[in-house]
Amino acid sequence: MSTVPVDVPLSDVSDDDDIYEPFVPPGALGPLPGPDFQDIKNGLHSLARVFDAAIDKLPALLEKHAAQLQARMVATLACVPPEGAAALQHLCDLFEAVLKAGLSVRGAPYAATMHARSPVGYGLTLTIERTEGAAFFTALAAMEQWLKAQHYIPDTPIS
Repeated sequence: MSTVPVDVPLSDVSDDDDIYEPFVPPGALGPLPGPDFQDIKNGLHSLARVFDAAIDKLPALLEKHAAQLQARMVATLACVPPEGAAALQHLCDLFEAVLKAGLSVRGAPYAATMHARSPVGYGLTLTIERTEGAAFFTALAAMEQWLKAQHYIPDTPIS
């Protein structure tokens, strides 16, 4: 395999530089062919008009689907027997409270489950949960160091 093309003159290789300089045809370093700025600007304006049209249709689509959802819920609730009316009212009150106050998610957003095997073969599953990222990664690193110090080895749980 040759590193220098056959049709390229070897005069482009200098004695003091061992890196091959490829032959560049005249005019190759000129401006790149392509659309001018006005064409790009017109294309972006067209794309913006398409997005605006889609956004204008969005509320109607949401209203349509909300109406379909409401119709399905009414049909489902019509099937509730009279003895379930109190439970249904409690459920409706709960949904109303969630809609007014929002839903708060409780629990640790950072969690990891580690599986390890003791030196004598016992399996161990550890879960670390923290509410802050820095505390989570600190606890995770400390747990890994402790497992290594106790000669536990990483293990894959059996599915």
